[in-house]
Amino acid sequence: MAEIDLSGLFKDITPNQAKALRILDEGLHSSHDKAAAAAKLTDDLRLYFESANPECTDDSDYFDSPWTMLLAVVHELPSFEHPWLDVFAAVIHGLRRQGGPVTMFQNVWIAAEWLIRCGTLLYRELCTGADLTAEEQAKSNFKPGPLAEGVLPISLERWNFWRSRLLELSRAKPSVGNDEDFTLVDSVLSDITLAHIKKAISAIDSVNRWGITRWVLTWFGSAA
Repeated sequence: MAEIDLSGLFKDITPNQAKALRILDEGLHSSHDKAAAAAKLTDDLRLYFESANPECTDDSDYFDSPWTMLLAVVHELPSFEHPWLDVFAAVIHGLRRQGGPVTMFQNVWIAAEWLIRCGTLLYRELCTGADLTAEEQAKSNFKPGPLAEGVLPISLERWNFWRSRLLELSRAKPSVGNDEDFTLVDSVLSDITLAHIKKAISAIDSVNRWGITRWVLTWFGSAA
């Protein structure tokens, strides 16, 4: 695979980010075979998460660091054709198949990132669902997860579901404690992740305001 020097990314980062970046750096440069590199990275990242001290979320960037640094590496790639993107896709798929708290954390982080960066595009795509037949909706590959059962795949109802789900997650506690009401969600979502979720909610609200403004201007234009 085409290799890229990542040494410049080690400047001005936290110890946890440095540890995560070393895992990424070693895994990506471990083999010219994409499948072999992905397998090593999946195993190494799994060990990273499983080796966490149960109280480590007091150090709030521990669980966030691999994804923060993965995005930093992506920003270094010269194009979207670079083979490392295939490796990252395989790693994410591998971690999801193994399940557990890592999967939930990863899904939350990636969903929030998509909404922050591409919210307007997602909103526009979901708006097109109003013109689709029930049969066309059923054939969509953009299917909701089990928590959104009954929600049309391409619809503003799904957009609103994302906001309500993120709002629910944003109410998790930011660090590990001894509270008897403490949940698995609380143990996985650090304060940095919670801030990321709240940023995604703000992005949704911003797109909603844009959508309302666009509708009003369209309505006035057609009424004129």
